[in-house]
Amino acid sequence: MNPAALAVHLGDLAEGGLLIANSAAFTEENLKMAGYGTNPLEDPE
Repeated sequence: MNPAALAVHLGDLAEGGLLIANSAAFTEENLKMAGYGTNPLEDPE
């Protein structure tokens, strides 16, 4: 999952579910295009 897919589908993730993210895609540019101010993979919330 890339940042844009995460932004769109995070609400679909069931509690306790497994999220597979392509961490290489979480570049500053991709995060900005997806509307993230910080990297959600590094944010504990």
